[in-house]
Amino acid sequence: MVYGLPNFKRQNSENVIADRWGFEFFAIANCDVSEEIENRADSNNNIVEPLIAAKHGKDWRDKFEKAVDTELERENIALSKLESFAPIVKKQKEMEKEGNGLQYYPWPVANEKNEYNVSVEGWGKLNNKYVWSSFYRFRANCINGSYKLISDTLIFQHYE
Repeated sequence: MVYGLPNFKRQNSENVIADRWGFEFFAIANCDVSEEIENRADSNNNIVEPLIAAKHGKDWRDKFEKAVDTELERENIALSKLESFAPIVKKQKEMEKEGNGLQYYPWPVANEKNEYNVSVEGWGKLNNKYVWSSFYRFRANCINGSYKLISDTLIFQHYE
């Protein structure tokens, strides 16, 4: 379990590596963390961490951080050219007028060493309510940053 505000720049990469290693993060409490919440999370982590260490070694945290750094570099290359894609530039400007912005969620494609599926998401409006939405889906390469638009069909994911 993790608590407090995440490192948003690393969060996706951490989730990718955790998934690859066979565990996942459960975020609780965001930035409003009481001592009770900290104690509960730490108690849970004290049970889980030895299991991770048994599988990945006592220095698993260092290995994990290095793997996350590598993953983050790959994701950054995969996303490097998307922000200049004309429809994304336009959508970003629209979002900024409302005080919002776009978020990019890359995920490695199974059995494709250098390819990522990328969802470009943010708060869209549906019936005058903000809804978390996926505006675009791409396939992107983490070696040269090339990309292919897979879909620009708006997908409303959940309500605010």
